[in-house]
Amino acid sequence: MNSQKVKYIFYTSYIFIASFFVFSCGKPDSTPDDTEVELTIVDAAGQLVSGFENGIYLISSELEYEEAFRNKSSTKSVLAPNSVSVVSPGVYKFRVSNPNQLYWLYAYKFDNISNINISNFGLSGPLKALPVRSVIKLKIVVGPYDGNLIFYSSATNRMPITITVANFGTLGNVQKRTIINLFTGTGVPNFVDNISSAWFNYDPGTYVYNAKSSDGCAWQGNVTLTKGVASPVSLSKCPNGKITFYTDVLNNSILPIIITLNGQNLSSFYVQTITSSPAIAAFDCLNTNINGNANFTQNEGFYKYFAESASTNCVWSGSVNLGIDVCTFIGINPCD
Repeated sequence: MNSQKVKYIFYTSYIFIASFFVFSCGKPDSTPDDTEVELTIVDAAGQLVSGFENGIYLISSELEYEEAFRNKSSTKSVLAPNSVSVVSPGVYKFRVSNPNQLYWLYAYKFDNISNINISNFGLSGPLKALPVRSVIKLKIVVGPYDGNLIFYSSATNRMPITITVANFGTLGNVQKRTIINLFTGTGVPNFVDNISSAWFNYDPGTYVYNAKSSDGCAWQGNVTLTKGVASPVSLSKCPNGKITFYTDVLNNSILPIIITLNGQNLSSFYVQTITSSPAIAAFDCLNTNINGNANFTQNEGFYKYFAESASTNCVWSGSVNLGIDVCTFIGINPCD
């Protein structure tokens, strides 16, 4: 990281960088040469932000400061573990035993409500030459630096849905999640409700995704994330259609029946087999995968089909127009 150009402002006995707000008062000469720091953390709107007591680090190297940002913590902090106390929500206190040197203050927390990483990285410059034997009041601004992809579905009989996300272009940084429950609420799920959604936390940028449900629906696309924003993707509407072939019990003696489905360009073929004859009354759009049927999940369009019995000369043929998120049932009539 290139060093920031900073503007120094003079106050009584020390210098500080303009991105920090600092106030100090002296302590009696009998006290040790350390400095007490009272740190106030606010967001861009000036509202106090709590929850940083375990994520405040004072670091003496810019490289270690960058490393702390990458790791979301630091083992090089001059502050001892559990040495930061909470004065009030958003206000913290700690002591610096050697204040008269250059430090980088890094504050980090993970917001488990919004699934966002929050820190002051890039919003604050280094502290320089804090006065010894003083009480210093600092104020820093924090903000999110990543975004979220949220996948959810309110469609029944489609779970589980497995989603894979990767960087656009490089296809690196692959993450995979599975939705196991449908979303029954309104709007978009929050992170607390992640049992019915899949959350992916990434730096700002463009990402590609693909998803597949247990009933054969498939989704793919790309989305651009911005920091601090949750981008929802609904997997409720199937982008494909489904064709289910079934037969009458009168055809039991000539099973199996092999179904060949032409692709839209008539040069590709898809083959499935009817192996039994379940009751027609059992068919509906939520129960297309009944054992024994021949089931196809395809893109919308025009298809031709050809059916033949494996044990006789019985044949059937026809065509179908398939729509998005539509299930079509085609019965194979008794062989004449």
